[in-house]
Amino acid sequence: MPELAPTNSSDPQTAQFAIWAYISNECSDGSWPKLQVRVTDTHRNRGDEVVLNVAIKVTNVSNASPTPLLFDADMPGSSDGSGVISLQPGLAFELSHGFYFPNHQPISGQMAWVIGEGFNGLIQTYEYKSDSEMVATSSALRAGDDADFTLLPTLTYYKNLQSHAESRDWDSSDDAVVWAATDITAMMSPPYTTSSTTNQTQPTTQTTARLLSAKAVMQLAEGSISLEPRPAKPLGSGAFEASDGYEIVMDRSLFMYSYSCATLSIPTSMCDSGRKLSLSVQQCSMCKDLDLSPADCESHQQQVSPKSTGPVELAYSFRQLYPFKVEWEPKRIVPPAPAPAPAPAPAPVFVEAPTPVPLALEYKYRLELGIASSPADYYNSTSLGVNFI
Repeated sequence: MPELAPTNSSDPQTAQFAIWAYISNECSDGSWPKLQVRVTDTHRNRGDEVVLNVAIKVTNVSNASPTPLLFDADMPGSSDGSGVISLQPGLAFELSHGFYFPNHQPISGQMAWVIGEGFNGLIQTYEYKSDSEMVATSSALRAGDDADFTLLPTLTYYKNLQSHAESRDWDSSDDAVVWAATDITAMMSPPYTTSSTTNQTQPTTQTTARLLSAKAVMQLAEGSISLEPRPAKPLGSGAFEASDGYEIVMDRSLFMYSYSCATLSIPTSMCDSGRKLSLSVQQCSMCKDLDLSPADCESHQQQVSPKSTGPVELAYSFRQLYPFKVEWEPKRIVPPAPAPAPAPAPAPVFVEAPTPVPLALEYKYRLELGIASSPADYYNSTSLGVNFI
């Protein structure tokens, strides 16, 4: 860790630093694990270190759980009882829930609704007062306001739903779920953290309860028993006190306190001093682990007591997811019907040709014979012809 600069202008000798401390599940609720921080002044006391012993009280709030989600709709049948709410177009409804802390009392809390992308695309109107405080009870936080929703009309609703389904690659109706969540910030009273400063390293061991022998238990019981006179009214003229017998009285609170100290190996002197100062057994055990003398228990008590200026609050954050079922079916792509096959060409029809009818002709013949001669070249020709009429 680098050199620390002063962080308090009124006290230049004071510096602050922040560290993360991991606390495992082995530390039970209410236990006080110890943390040691070694500080070395490299300018003045070289080689000498100051050991800061810090005790951290473990407070487990991980068993907190949400109360059932309240779904108030103006349309019956919107929930099938399975814990998953079914959404429908045009539906108007209210949502609210609280948070339960079985072992702790919350101081205050706030809730914020986180609407998923798919759910948001189905909403027409949404109203919620995010600045409203949750109502704190002895072990729970109740919602300070309902979240009011109105969904889109049918056409727009299913159009947006289909777009979301395609972007998320939905394959079946089982995928048809949209989501919302609530972020709860609960303010709780912190465990009291105490520290002491020594110039030596102190051993840190986990304090575990030990079993006591019968003899040790008997000694504790005897130390808690006394013989007390039973008061009576004085009867003599000079008497000022009287007793009509004795009673064996056991101081049960002393026995239980001493027994608890013994099981944690707290020295008797530390136990007696702590009881006189109204310290709890756990605080006495912390004094022992931090090597504080009985004389320092009173100042130690002042350190672990709540400040009169008011409680310091620690914030615990929780997120709760809620599924909402929507009615959706995948679009089935039906291939187009094949084109009809062309009609086959008609088979040729052979028609027998009719028998030709002989043509009736009438022939008339005329035979002309003649001889002609040309006087010019004395050429002679003869023609023979047949004429059909």
